[in-house]
Amino acid sequence: MTLRTNLVDNARKVYTASAAENIHRWKDEPSIFGDSWSKPKWLAQPKEKCKVDWDYEPKMCPNPFFTALRAVDEEIAKEVAQAATVDNVEFLSLAWDLHSFHPHLYAIVRIKMPITEVERIVKGSRAADSWEATLFPVRFEPKGELKKYLADATWAEISKGAVLRALVHEYGYDDVDKAFR
Repeated sequence: MTLRTNLVDNARKVYTASAAENIHRWKDEPSIFGDSWSKPKWLAQPKEKCKVDWDYEPKMCPNPFFTALRAVDEEIAKEVAQAATVDNVEFLSLAWDLHSFHPHLYAIVRIKMPITEVERIVKGSRAADSWEATLFPVRFEPKGELKKYLADATWAEISKGAVLRALVHEYGYDDVDKAFR
């Protein structure tokens, strides 16, 4: 999870899910026309090679799986993102922030490394967008430290919903409900 800084435009000084990213028409576009699963352009081509401005026309639809992985890369750490592939991304649902009419696609990105390793990486090397938030690696379970944060902290509503939805997906409604009683 993250505590958003006062430098961001949306959801300042509140807790959010650990990584959030907007779909980008160039970065998340597949690098090979006709192959939706070819490397995303943000990995395959240096951004200096492509001028992305108001009239850039994508050749293909951006791939939301690439967006999810880029969120981990840019907001958590490159080393953490390298421990996941599109096979580790599970989309759960779509929600709307009605205040700003902004869509949110909820996903779980399973990182194949122990939380102690994630903590070490986060302390030692920060991602490109580290100015947006302070990271707090927390075990993904209904009880314990995450329960405390969900019950007592000020959250961006849409992010709290994402965490709760992901917990229910992973542990089932009854176990999550019991954890918060």
